[in-house]
Amino acid sequence: MYKINFFKSLLNLYNQIKFDDIENDISKIDTNITYYLADKKKQFILANNPNIIEVDIVSAFPTIVNCLFDNNSSFIQNLNNMTDKKQKNIFIATSLKETEYLRRLNIICKIIIYGFIKENTNDFLLLELKKDGILVQLNNENYDQLILAINGEEYYKNSLTEFIYDNNFKFHLTNYNSYLRCNSTSFFTKNNELIIKGKYKYLPNKLFDFLTDYLNGKQVDLYELKTIYSKLFYKIIQINYLKEYINNYYVCNNQKVLNFENKYVNYSIHTNINPLIYMRNFVYPLIASKRF
Repeated sequence: MYKINFFKSLLNLYNQIKFDDIENDISKIDTNITYYLADKKKQFILANNPNIIEVDIVSAFPTIVNCLFDNNSSFIQNLNNMTDKKQKNIFIATSLKETEYLRRLNIICKIIIYGFIKENTNDFLLLELKKDGILVQLNNENYDQLILAINGEEYYKNSLTEFIYDNNFKFHLTNYNSYLRCNSTSFFTKNNELIIKGKYKYLPNKLFDFLTDYLNGKQVDLYELKTIYSKLFYKIIQINYLKEYINNYYVCNNQKVLNFENKYVNYSIHTNINPLIYMRNFVYPLIASKRF
């Protein structure tokens, strides 16, 4: 049922790639399945470069298991009869639960995505490495080189990249205009759109609108926002139960609020909220990023 040759061949080609000394720890297949430069350095990371790109493996787990398991097995046949991506991933996770294969899928994802980037660019800044994707910053020359490889137009023969394409893997590319990482949260801008991922990806609707306008150069009233998120103003909101302000400026789009411990919790009139946390998590980092 299990086809070991695929994994052995993939690993052999990956091991032929020459990694710099600084990359040795990241490139190890059994460590750093996820990696964030800002979290590793314990500092604010900002990138304002048009060549900030995220590369993802399209339908990563279903493609991998089709390479690992026999096409005639009931597992693969049942999987390939499904059409919904989420349903496929759930089926794989439940079918391979408590087996070595589930962890191996993550290792293979890392080998494919990190090896592909390394093999097709001369130099890049690794910002994020996730289960089936990678975020990097490139100069113009390396960006053009990588685009050719992603489109399957130009890459080295007898290479990891050729092996990847021979086994029906495809990549999806997303370009971002800017990137900021702090507090275990990533802020992206793309075509005037603000995208937030990570620990504090949920925020109130009015605050999201304010940040979007601010990043797009529109005139905003920062003084008003500081007033709304002051301790004095929050006491007024709380005492008078000003529901409009609570819903618009404190209840996040996961229907929770941030408490004094900086955790998302259900809201009640007795919830212990520190309004300054909203400024620290969302407003101050983006204001600082605009000054660079």
